[in-house]
Amino acid sequence: MTKCLLCDYDGNDIILKTKDMDPREVGIKDLFELAKCKNCGLVYVANKPSKKDIARYYGEEYYAKKDISNSIMSRIAMASRSRKIPKNIMGSILDYGCGNGDFLFEMKRNGWEVRGVEFSDDARRIAGKNIGIEIINDKDTNKIKGSFDAITMWHVLEHLYEPSDTLKELRKLLKKTGLLTISVPNIKSLQFYLFGKNTFHLDIPRHVAHYSPETIKRLLEQNGFKVAGFNQYSIEYNPFGFVQSFLNSIGCEFNFLYNVLKRGYKRRISMVKFTYSLLATFILLPFLILIAIPWTYFESMIGYGASFVVYAKNE
Repeated sequence: MTKCLLCDYDGNDIILKTKDMDPREVGIKDLFELAKCKNCGLVYVANKPSKKDIARYYGEEYYAKKDISNSIMSRIAMASRSRKIPKNIMGSILDYGCGNGDFLFEMKRNGWEVRGVEFSDDARRIAGKNIGIEIINDKDTNKIKGSFDAITMWHVLEHLYEPSDTLKELRKLLKKTGLLTISVPNIKSLQFYLFGKNTFHLDIPRHVAHYSPETIKRLLEQNGFKVAGFNQYSIEYNPFGFVQSFLNSIGCEFNFLYNVLKRGYKRRISMVKFTYSLLATFILLPFLILIAIPWTYFESMIGYGASFVVYAKNE
């Protein structure tokens, strides 16, 4: 069993067991254990795949192909992300885990000097072409010259096997007056308590660590950062997470709506289940949206939003 990624303690309580629920073309039925550290409270996958094997769980469709629906979703997401950067900060920005570069393209258009780090060879190629700059391989982060006014990590930290090592590298690249902005799912969310293994943001085993505001604060402080604040609401993640988690919980194909909108849907289930998933999704969708928007505001106001943004500075 894996030791805690935050405090290295090897004692834990298993809180959930599940297989990889996402219907991408992976075909692996291993059972994973979600554990809570008895020492620091971090939730993590106790029997996560090795770093060598984890790539198998992403499949070829992880980086979505461009079409009308995911272009619309991407515009909403990038507008949401850009608004999370305080207006009093301007200059140079590094996006760690920049994917296909949509966020950096948006920031470049807004006058920022942009750099990106990405794990995927395909994503680096796409991002470099879209933005017109070289995207750095994550293995070469220590070769980046200069420092940045802002560094961002949008739903990347939960994928990392050595989060402390990455944060130490990023701290060296952040100006003393700079701001680190990290967005992650919230394991203490009401959505997780309501939907359990059907929660959209759980994404086991690709998410190897599952943070709360308390555990991410401890992680940042251990690595030389001082937490400057939290933002518990995301129009990009929270309402959609509620809708998709609800649909998952009533027996629709797992992440059916997300795969239709984001990945270019491929049917892998019986026609009966496909028909049920299609009808349930599009009959319930208007009502679920009406519920999701006020509900996710409420859960965020009381500190249990489905995802959160944490801001940190160099101590």
